[in-house]
Amino acid sequence: TSKITARNLIRYKSRFFMTVIGVAGCTGLLVVGFGIKDSISDIIQIQYGQIFGYDYQVDLSDDHHLEKNLAILEENLDNEAVVPFMTYTTRAYMGKEEDTLTVEVMDLRQGNEILGLRATDRKSEIRFSNDGIILSQKFAINYDLEEGDMITIESQSGIKRDVRIDKICEFYFQHYIFMSDSCYRSLFGEEVHKTSIAIRSENPDSLKRDTEKLEGYVSTVDFTSLIAQFENMIEALDFIILVIIITAGSLAFVVLINLIEVNISERTREIATLKVLGFRPGEVNSYLFKEILLLSIIGGLLGLPLGVIEHHFIMNVINMEMIMFGMNISLFSFSVSFFITILFTLIVLFFTRKHLREIRMVESLKSVE
Repeated sequence: TSKITARNLIRYKSRFFMTVIGVAGCTGLLVVGFGIKDSISDIIQIQYGQIFGYDYQVDLSDDHHLEKNLAILEENLDNEAVVPFMTYTTRAYMGKEEDTLTVEVMDLRQGNEILGLRATDRKSEIRFSNDGIILSQKFAINYDLEEGDMITIESQSGIKRDVRIDKICEFYFQHYIFMSDSCYRSLFGEEVHKTSIAIRSENPDSLKRDTEKLEGYVSTVDFTSLIAQFENMIEALDFIILVIIITAGSLAFVVLINLIEVNISERTREIATLKVLGFRPGEVNSYLFKEILLLSIIGGLLGLPLGVIEHHFIMNVINMEMIMFGMNISLFSFSVSFFITILFTLIVLFFTRKHLREIRMVESLKSVE
C-alpha cells in the first residue's frame, strides 16, 4: 500500500496541488492568527520590562531639593535603583519635515544601568556615549534616518542645534531621544535640570510612603500597572484568534471533504477490488487515508512560510505612526498551527470512514465505467 500511495501522489497531480494549496492556506491562516498575538503581546514586555529597566518614574516640580529627595529614596533598601534624569518634549527638524520627540538626559553610567537599549538587530547592546544621541527605531523608520545622519533638535529652553545620530535603538512606543549629561551640556551650553527619578522596586507600598516625604513631589508613573492594563487588552485578541481558527478549520474541512469524496467516487471499483481480495477495513482506510495525510503534512509544512509572508504583510498594513509592532512568531505558534492543521485532517478522515464502509463489493464491480 505504501508503494501505491507513492504512485497515487504522483499520478493525480491536480488533486495533489489542490490539497496541498488548500491545507497550506489553512496553516497560513493559523500562523497569521497566532503570529499577530505574538507580535503585539511581546512589545509591552520588551518596552517596559527590558528597554526601560525600571518600574516607576517619580516626577518633581523642580530640582532644588534633588539631593535630599535622592537620599530619602536611596535609604529604602527595597529600591534597587534610583537614578535622576531630565526629560522634556522637543521638536526635531529633518530638512522640511519636523516632528515631536521625548528627550531623556541622564548620567553616562547610570543611563546604562537603568536602560536596556539594544540595536535594531534585537541582540547587540547599546551603551550611552558622549558622541551623539540614541534615536528610537520607529522615528528613524518614519523619516528614513540612519546612524551618522544629522538632525536638528531643541534644548529644554528652545535652543536649536544640529546633532549626530550615534545609534538607533529598538523601541516600540512613541519617539524618544536618549543622551548623556555631557552631550547635552556640550551641545546646548545649558545645565541639566533633573526633575524625574527612575526607580526599580518591587514594593509599591514602600515607594508610596517614600514619595510622601519628597519635596516638590508631583506624580508617579507606574510602568507595572501599564503592563497589566495592556495584558488585559491583549486578552481580547483571543477572540480574534478563535475566529481565525474557525475560518482555517472551515477551509480545511471544505477542501479535504470535497477532495476525499471525489477520490472515493473515482476509485470505487479499485476499493471494492481490495475488499474482494480480503483487505480488512483498517487496511482499506489506510490505503486511501495515508495519501491524504501525507498531502496534509506537505501542505502544512508549506503553509508555515506562507503564514510568515502573510503575517509580515498584515503587520505592515496595520502599522501606526507612534507604535512599532514586532515581527516575531514564536516556535510554539508554528508548532500549534501545524498540529491544528493535522488535527483537522484527522477529524475529516474519521468522518469519511463511513463512505468507505458503505461501498458494496458486488455492485461496484458490476458497474460499467
